[in-house]
Amino acid sequence: MAAFVRFARTGDPGWPAYDLARRQTMLFDHESRAVDNPRGWERELFARVPYIQPGS
Repeated sequence: MAAFVRFARTGDPGWPAYDLARRQTMLFDHESRAVDNPRGWERELFARVPYIQPGS
């Protein structure tokens, strides 16, 4: 909650800006933390396997 309040007041959420090379993402949990490329394996899988929408 503190991060959202800080962001609303200052525009700075308190973690590094996202960049495509690292794909650093904030994970909110009991202990929130910034993680590089979370679930990267899943993103790579979907990049290799074409998705066909049902009914098309």
